[in-house]
Amino acid sequence: YRNAAEIVQYGVRNNSTFLECAPKSPQASIKWLLQKDKDRRKEVKLNERIIATSQGLLIRSVQDSDQGLYHCIATENSFKQTIAKINFKVLDSEMVAVVTDKWSPWTWAGSVRALPFHPKDILGAFSHSEMQLINQYCKDTRQQQQLGEEPQKMRGDYGKLKALINSRKSRNRRNQLPES
Repeated sequence: YRNAAEIVQYGVRNNSTFLECAPKSPQASIKWLLQKDKDRRKEVKLNERIIATSQGLLIRSVQDSDQGLYHCIATENSFKQTIAKINFKVLDSEMVAVVTDKWSPWTWAGSVRALPFHPKDILGAFSHSEMQLINQYCKDTRQQQQLGEEPQKMRGDYGKLKALINSRKSRNRRNQLPES
């Protein structure tokens, strides 16, 4: 399990979220384990709120107790493999509402000290290419404001950003031998 890459995923309290885990083989059985803080890993108890699907784990109403490190383990013919390690963090819905308020995009800046994580942690959710697009958008907006122009909506850049985000969706890939 130490070789599987760990990703960070955020969920908003009282909202639903999906932890993705797609085994490479349809015959593999999936088991989810949860490790809180430095405790031992324990099997996730499935119920009407937490549902296992063939593609992952659906949490229908995120609670603070759902936070922790999730391990998705596939077993086939007594061979076990950790497919995914997801460090799941729960965010307060009120804090997310303030951060994402469309009408005053900078009102959340005063409440940064109250966040349960450092704002730079959010940057880990974006790839280098996406960060370049975001930085370019911010730079263009600052230049427009300095010139006294009315800020415009993202034009073609949004299409590029959307294409990048869609390209990050997981895909099933087969191992290919290098050609000589």
